[in-house]
Order: sequence, then structure tokens, then C-alpha cells
Amino acid sequence: MSRTRPLALGSSGHRERQIFWGLVVLHLIPLWAFRHLPTQDGPGHLAVASLLAHLDLPAGEPLRAFFERNVGNYPNYFIFGLLAEPLRFLSPRLTERLLLSGYVVLLPWAARYALGAVRPRSRFLAVLALPFLFSFPFQMGFYNFCFGLAGFFLTLGYWLRHRGRFDPLITLGLALLACGTYFCHGVALVMTAASVLLLAAWQVWLDLRRSRLPARAPGPGQVGALTVLPHPELVEAAAPVLRRRLGPPLVAWLPALLLMALYVADHLQGPSTRLSAWVLAKQLAALYSLVALDFEAVWLSAALAGLFGLLAGWQLVRRLRRRGPLTFRDGLLLVPLLCTAAYFAAPNQTVGGALVNQRLNLLPFLALLFWLAAFAWPAGARRWIQAAAATVSLALLALTCLGYARLQPYLEEYRSAAGRVAPGRTLLAVAFAPQGEAPDGRPLSFRTRPFLHADSGSAAERLFISLTLNQANEDYFPVMYRPEVNPFRQGAILGPLEVEPPVVDPLGYTVRTGRTVDYVLLWQGDRRQGPAADRLFAQLAAAYEPVFESAQGNARLFRLRLDRLPHEGRQSRGHGAVTGRVPVLVPGVAQALPVGVGEQAVERRDRDAAPSQRLLQGPAVGLVVRPAAFDQYHPDLGSLSAGGSLQGGESAGGWLDTGRAARSGAAARGRAVREEVPESRQGQAGQRRVPLGPGRCRPDQRPAHLTQLQVAVDEEEPAGVALGDQEALFVDERLGAAVAVPER
Repeated sequence: MSRTRPLALGSSGHRERQIFWGLVVLHLIPLWAFRHLPTQDGPGHLAVASLLAHLDLPAGEPLRAFFERNVGNYPNYFIFGLLAEPLRFLSPRLTERLLLSGYVVLLPWAARYALGAVRPRSRFLAVLALPFLFSFPFQMGFYNFCFGLAGFFLTLGYWLRHRGRFDPLITLGLALLACGTYFCHGVALVMTAASVLLLAAWQVWLDLRRSRLPARAPGPGQVGALTVLPHPELVEAAAPVLRRRLGPPLVAWLPALLLMALYVADHLQGPSTRLSAWVLAKQLAALYSLVALDFEAVWLSAALAGLFGLLAGWQLVRRLRRRGPLTFRDGLLLVPLLCTAAYFAAPNQTVGGALVNQRLNLLPFLALLFWLAAFAWPAGARRWIQAAAATVSLALLALTCLGYARLQPYLEEYRSAAGRVAPGRTLLAVAFAPQGEAPDGRPLSFRTRPFLHADSGSAAERLFISLTLNQANEDYFPVMYRPEVNPFRQGAILGPLEVEPPVVDPLGYTVRTGRTVDYVLLWQGDRRQGPAADRLFAQLAAAYEPVFESAQGNARLFRLRLDRLPHEGRQSRGHGAVTGRVPVLVPGVAQALPVGVGEQAVERRDRDAAPSQRLLQGPAVGLVVRPAAFDQYHPDLGSLSAGGSLQGGESAGGWLDTGRAARSGAAARGRAVREEVPESRQGQAGQRRVPLGPGRCRPDQRPAHLTQLQVAVDEEEPAGVALGDQEALFVDERLGAAVAVPER
């Protein structure tokens, strides 16, 4: 009997490992069974890595005109360092699959390693980490954060294995793991560091509690049988404990935490938003960050959350009944409590990062595994836990495969259009339905937008310039757009890409940067209507020609015709005179004015933006409005003209009140304007007509709160400009006057 029992236990452990790694292999199926991986930001990450690989090569010369390396301190570099070199000799699709296969294997192994550091017989609980593989962060393409979860397990497990015997070499290993976690993701770093230091403090408290002086009769400085140490004795007892328990982890974590502090200090000015406590509580109870492509997954995620709750409740009751002294393993419960507190306390957007709560939603459950691993589990309970976790994991895997299969023909359509863009050319991809829509109108994806950046995958393969590469607009990625051609700053994209429909201005981008938008790709453009879509289609009709339409009509590709380019844009490309009229929308987020071919609306973003961002300039037709300070920021553009119909210079101008002091009402603005303009005429109801013309205003008469605008009018058609959030200015050439219309 004494020889057969260990053999039985060993056989059981062997079967458990076979089942575990068999499940891991099954989770590789979505990565290799489908041609396209429908993650939202994944194609963008692949494009950034491809730029890193090719930017300095001869083939990267067209890329260098738009992109530059971003050398700095940012916690978002891990996957790009892994991807860049292989992309020099492997295809982007193969490289991405190898990377993600490494993640699918690494996260379960890291969980198994960490739980074994708590109790070797508790490694089987790592099966509970398998349902987290294809979570919402993964489907969003947050690959760095996903590797950061593996860093959370590896770093915490490493500290648990060596917490009682730190030496310089082990401290160096912890420091390297901490820095590796930092370069994966800041959220993973902060939560890992907080967990390690919290457990180290718990160990210090336990050591001090055990080191109290022996019990004796109460006397001075004593309460009951417990000695209350005088201050010098307390310090003398605590100093070696603090040095032994807290010293090594603090030294190891110092470099990574210093890097994180420097990064946060540079991004404190960013926006910050929060979700309500009720929303956070509902999403935590349902483990909502496991829901991505299909709503039906919420039933499985809620069941998994219930399983975690059942296991925790069972062991909590058992521990309370035992009533033994507190141990280090009891303190492991502090880690999921810490993660839960951070989940509720953290803003959803801060220091440049977004969807923080959706990432933190996973950590309380993953951290709970450490405390569950502290207990001895009966053989029956082990089998029951493995069966339940495997069932949920395989069900979520099946939903993932069904979602990928559903999206494949649509992604193939998209890529068939994007694949026709020539290398070195520019593409502006506009997704009117970024989630994708089936013929019956149902969304193809529940929470993610797999078509938002799908063009970036083709850009990584064909080395063309994607003008919707959101990562290159942020300063925490290794490649950025050059400021002078950044489409997010220079008006090709006028707001968040997630807006349906997105507001874009390809021809205005050409005027403002001298760079053409060579191709425009529309995804399901017939599904959306509205002024923004009408303006885009008007520009396409004026200056582009269709070159491809997919079999189902969901993807359409348009190519720029240089003979239709606006005059200023064609000058930069060396072409001749203007031959057509084009409508152009200049950057802004105020309510748009109706425009059509031959008209123009110019919008101002906000009154506090830099002059280069408050661009009020149009191209060849309609109204041209330029701030007096514009030339000092863009001296290379000079004055605009179109066949002599537009006139610039000092002779055409007027004064319009745009200062803060005079924004209290229409009457105040009217008085301020009339101080400069001799006469006002009343027109239609609710309008003020202010004549503008040569010689009306002199610079030495301008009040400080007025902004000089140079105005020229097309002789054939009227045009308009939105000057702020309270007033719009229309020019009526028949009256020779400006019509100021208060916005209500």
C-alpha cells in the first residue's frame, strides 16, 4: 500500500498535466485555422512593427516622409521589440500568429508557475486561467496588456518562490521581471508592484507579531500579557525585519517604478473619465471583460464569475471555522481585494490610456487564484473544478471560433480592396460600420470594431501609408506621424474614428500639408447617411475615380485623379491649373454648415487651440479666411487664389469679435464690431449684416480682443465659415456684406 499510493497520486498529476496542455493546444485553433484575425487594434500594432522593421531600409523612403521613430520612455514597447526583427524576413501574418501563439502558451504556463510557488499541488487551478485567453482586451488588440497579465503571474510567482532567501542575483532577476512588465503595460506593472509590496508588508507584520517579547505579568508599558515595546525597542526589532523583507523588493522595483513615475508625470495633463460604481459593479459581477464578439458570452462569463465566488466562499468558510493563527498564505487574499479596490477607484481613461476598468476587470479573478492555491483541495473537488473550468473555457473558445468564422468573408472583402493600394502611396480608410453589418443590419461584432483599422494589416504587408494608424498619433508608441503631415492634426480626420460616420477631409488635408491622399477606401459606405457622408462623397465625385468594388459591394476603393486636384495641392505635386470645384472642410468639432460642390464650410476646433490647429483656411473655391498670425506658422503656403477670383493681402479684410470678453451676448458682439465697421444693415430675421471690403479697417485701430480675418469672396457662389460656438459668418457677394448668424 505504501508503494501504490504515491504511484496513484503521480498518475493523477500526469493526467492533469495532459488535460491542461491539451486544452492549451486547443486554444491555438483560432490563431491558425482562420486567415484573418479580427482584432480591433491588432492590425495597427502589426503596422507599427512593420514600420520599425523597414523605416531605415531603402524600401522605406516613402514611409520616412510620413513617419519617424519615437525615442522615449513609454510602457508599451514589448511586442514591437518582438515583432520588428522577424518582420524583416517573415510575412506579417505569420509573425503575428507566432507572437499570439506565444501568448496563448505563456499565460497558462505563467499561472501554473505562480500557483506552484504557493502550493505545488495547487497547479491544477491554472485551468481557471484558460477562459481569460481570448478576453475583451485580446479581441481589442491590446497585446501588450495581455503579455502584461503573464508578467503579473511570473513576477509575483518569482517573488513568492524567493521571498525568504533574497541575494543580489535573485534581486536582479526580480528587477528584470519588473522592467519587462513595465514595457508590457503600465496597468500590469502598477498592480504587480502593489501586490508584491503589499505581501512583503504583510510578511513584515507577521514577523513583528511573532517577535514580541515573552508574555509576563502586566507591568509598566504593558497591556495584559502582551508587551508594548517602547519606541527604541520597536525600532530595534523592526529594522532587521524591514531590511530583510522589504529591502530587496524595493530595490528591485525601483527602476521600473521610476520609469513609470516619469511617464505619468509627462501625461498628467491628459483627459480623465470615470464609469459609475453601479456600472463597474455589474461588469465585475458578470466578468464582463470576457465578452467581446458575441453577447451570448455573458452567460458563460457570469457562470465563471459564479464559480470563482463559490470556490472563494467555500474556502473562506472553512478558514473561519479552523480559527488558527494568521499565516502568510492568509495574506494572499489581500491581492484580489487590492485589485478590486483599484478596479473601482481607477478612472477609465487617464495618463494617455483608455479602457482601464475593462483591463482591471480581469485582475480580481486572476489574483484570487493565489489565495485559492493556498488550500489543500480534495481529489473530488479537484476533478470538479477542472471539469467546470474546461467546460466554460471550451464554450468560450467555440464562441470565439464562430465569431471569427462569421467575420472571415467580410474581412476578405475588406482586404481585397486594401490590397490594391500601391506601395508607398497613401490610403485613407473610412469605415462607416466599424463593427461590420450583416445584410439584415445586425452587427457582426458585439463590443469590438474589427473593421476600424483593418487597412493597417494590408499596410504592414504592402508598405503603403495608412492615414488612420491611430497608434502613430500617440506618443507612447515607437513610431509616430511627422507633425507636419499627421492626418489627425492636419485635418484628414476631424474627430474620433469611432464616430459613425467618421468626419474626414482628404482634399483639405492636401491643401494644408501639400501631401495627397492617393486612395480612399469606403467600408459599407451605403449604410450611413448624413452631412459628413455627403461632404465626403462630394469630394470623391469631384477629385477621385472608383477603381475597385468588392463582390458584395461592401468595400469600395477610390483613386485620386491629379487633374482634379485643388490648385494648391497640385502645386506641391508639380501639376497645372485648377480644372474643377471641390468642397473642403477644415478641422473643427463645431456643428457643421451645409455645403455642396462649389461651396465651402470652414470650422474652428476650439478657441484655445494653437494657431496652427485653429486653421481657418480654404483651398481654391468659396470663402478664404485666414488668421493674421497664420503666415508666421505656415509661411510656405502663401496666399491662395483661384483664377483671380480670390484676392488676398491687406486690401481685403475686416474685423470680427472673437475675444472672450465680448462673448457674453449678441448685442455686445454687435457693438464691438460696429466700433470697427462703419455701418450695419439688417437682413433676414435673426441676422446681422456687416459690410466687409478693402480699406474698412486699419491695424492700428484694432482692439485687443478682436481677431483680424482676411476675407475674399468667390464671385459666383456664396460660402460660409463657423467662427466659434456662438456665431456663424456667411458671405453674400450680391450684397457685398457679411451675415453674422447667432447659433442658438
